[in-house]
Amino acid sequence: MEKSRADNSGQNGFQFQAAAAISLLLDYLYDFSKIKNEHELEDIVIILSDGSFILSQSKSSHDNEKSSNALKYIKQSLETLHKASINEPNHKLIYITNIREMLGRSTVVDDFVCGETVWFSDFDKQNVELIKKYAPANFDYNSFGIQFLKYHGDEDKEKWIIDKMKQTFSNSKNLKNLTYKKVYNTWVLYLLQNASKKDTHTYCDKETMIWGMVVHRIDEVDEEISNESDIDYSEISNMYDTLIKSLAGRFQTVSRIYGDYQNIKRKDSSIVSPSSFSTKYWESYADLVQNEECESRIKKKIIQNLIETIIRRQDLLLGVREEFRL
Repeated sequence: MEKSRADNSGQNGFQFQAAAAISLLLDYLYDFSKIKNEHELEDIVIILSDGSFILSQSKSSHDNEKSSNALKYIKQSLETLHKASINEPNHKLIYITNIREMLGRSTVVDDFVCGETVWFSDFDKQNVELIKKYAPANFDYNSFGIQFLKYHGDEDKEKWIIDKMKQTFSNSKNLKNLTYKKVYNTWVLYLLQNASKKDTHTYCDKETMIWGMVVHRIDEVDEEISNESDIDYSEISNMYDTLIKSLAGRFQTVSRIYGDYQNIKRKDSSIVSPSSFSTKYWESYADLVQNEECESRIKKKIIQNLIETIIRRQDLLLGVREEFRL
């Protein structure tokens, strides 16, 4: 029974660490180059595009309001952060936890808003004194911050991260329609898989994490086209779905259709959307389905659906690539 509780505690710790890493990743979404949990330096290490390090200790507890382990955890974390900071002088140090009174019973909890890093210079005087009391000599207070996460309970313990994603992505044309829970689950999977590797220097790089964020959107494009279009695609959705996906995955087909779309759009003012292009120019791609044994009206729908699928996918991919400078 004791071993079972220890195993559950360890598993919960890894899950919290992944959630903590995602919270930090959102804070540095446009500036990070790679991220790793279970690095030899710290629990979470993020390297930014300028080469500087985010070094983070994550600690979670089941009794997360007034944990009996709070003081032990903060003392341990300040010590490990101090050691890590010596190895990487260009750094920020962040203690991230779900313990509300993370500095013990005397913590001024109003300092800490869920999901936001509060820096030492902004601490209440009492919290400043507590940190100074527990920190090792020569600790770099100027680079130190604490982030509290409301990660507890069996249900809705990730609600805060979904809200944070909404806020982070809300002003981005390419990201605001993401399914946040899918993004979260994908990132957790990537981080846990990476953390389990023996090589503690193997990171999840920016490209991996960003494409992992939008990959489900690519798969959802087909469904959105059917839902939003004036054309009834129901009669081709099942029988010709495999064909459309196969054609949409061919480099030559993608290059041809998307290249034509970009060129014609600059010259033809009537082309304002993928659907308007597919309506007006679908016959130019009749050769793509010439060997299919079906009615002409079905071939037309296949081509129109294919055109919209390719253009929407490419617009998304190119938009994300430009936004994140990939």
